[in-house]
Amino acid sequence: IAKLYIDEDISRIIICLSELLRISICKQNEYISIRDEIDYVKKYLTIQNIRYKNKFDAVFEVADDVLDKKILKLTLQPLVENCIYHGIENMERKGLIEIHAFQNGSNVIIKVSDNGLGMKEERIQELNSMQIHGEDDNSASIAVKNINKRIKLHFGEEYGLKFVKNDGPGITVIVKIPAIEN
Repeated sequence: IAKLYIDEDISRIIICLSELLRISICKQNEYISIRDEIDYVKKYLTIQNIRYKNKFDAVFEVADDVLDKKILKLTLQPLVENCIYHGIENMERKGLIEIHAFQNGSNVIIKVSDNGLGMKEERIQELNSMQIHGEDDNSASIAVKNINKRIKLHFGEEYGLKFVKNDGPGITVIVKIPAIEN
């Protein structure tokens, strides 16, 4: 029976990986729908949950009115990856990753949260300053810097990432983009 579970896990990983590769190497369009980006993140989380033996749960609350809005491809997956590697991986308790997306006026707000180890408030302020002013910080994630730069380049300086300390454990990264139909 154990071999059967391993075979099923390997099959699920291969299927998810092939779909992730197909999306990531397709150069036809830099934009995809939020629906497709969420599906991409779910496939990534399937692989990671198998790898980490169900060390975390994931909750998605995505408003229907944003599902067909545009987002830059591969915006959310690196943020979720950071939740796992920097927040949840070294925890004793089970982790939780939450993704909330909704429209706020002419913008789409996406919040990627975890209940992980978190960061000191000073570090969060440094990261936010870096995102606003485009400063370079060798200790910051290259992926986070790239996501923020791509968002600002495509949509304007008023858009991008913001880090917030949760009331409980962990942090939240807020992604602000314009609400543009896909």
